[in-house]
Amino acid sequence: VAHFNVGPGVQIWQLPTIESSRPLKGQDTAWYPSTCFIARNLEDACDYIVGDEEAGTNTVWVWEKPMPFKFLGHPFRKSRGLAPLVEPVFREAVDAMATVSRKWGHVTALKSLAASSNRAAISASDFESAEKLMEAVRRSWDKAPICSSVAVKVWQKYFDLRNAGNPEAAARDILNYMPVWSDRTMPSMLTKVLTSKHWFLNNNLD
Repeated sequence: VAHFNVGPGVQIWQLPTIESSRPLKGQDTAWYPSTCFIARNLEDACDYIVGDEEAGTNTVWVWEKPMPFKFLGHPFRKSRGLAPLVEPVFREAVDAMATVSRKWGHVTALKSLAASSNRAAISASDFESAEKLMEAVRRSWDKAPICSSVAVKVWQKYFDLRNAGNPEAAARDILNYMPVWSDRTMPSMLTKVLTSKHWFLNNNLD
């Protein structure tokens, strides 16, 4: 805790994260995996990012100023009445997408900026079958990412793995919980869509 120059009563939590960033990449992947350090003051309604450590190193970067953040929580929690997250399958999805990850894409960023909500959204009516929809979704994963692409690709891969051999179920889950194209969706659009799909936005990890 002393490394982060925080006051008494502040807890430091650490979370594994992975991101696509223009200046950063991992030792073995184009995406940047790290441990993110979060300062939690139980008397404050907000949590703050105060540092990070790149995976595979022993170097902790302490941020000059704590940075508040927004947390977009998935709905697969017992309190929300949905089937719980299958953590081993989710970790498999993260590892699978990180292994084939590409560098942050300028073209993807420009396309996402120009995309309307209709172009960013996946529409079942555009496909003659669930199999065709899933083929298109999988092809979209090959496009170079921007920051928001990581969440889209990983969650869509998770639904694909969790429903292996059942394209109808995989397509249904994607349409219900992650119905956007990974190469056309800016963070603001992703937040707008997901908060209408049972995800919740918060300024702390509670």
